[in-house]
Amino acid sequence: MFNHQIVLLTEKTFATDAFGNPNREYIRTTHLCEEKEITRSEFYNAARAGLKPEIIVSMSAWEYDGQSRCEYGGSEFFITRSYKSDRDTVELTLSKKAGA
Repeated sequence: MFNHQIVLLTEKTFATDAFGNPNREYIRTTHLCEEKEITRSEFYNAARAGLKPEIIVSMSAWEYDGQSRCEYGGSEFFITRSYKSDRDTVELTLSKKAGA
């Protein structure tokens, strides 16, 4: 059951501030999802690659369009893996950089 919200961040443009520093701007779209557990092997394999997997979420496949960042539970995550578990559902592995 999709009972949580995930905000997918689609990169729009690189804008600059008053000092000429680049700022990323994102288009934010909110979708419903279901939270799942991370397996032990998935956790250790990701840690070897320098990633810190936090959560797996499952959502409708037609709502996901290859975004690489998202917000979930008030924190920003990288989407390090997407897996189409069936015709209508995709599972996203949400990670933070190791040491963060």
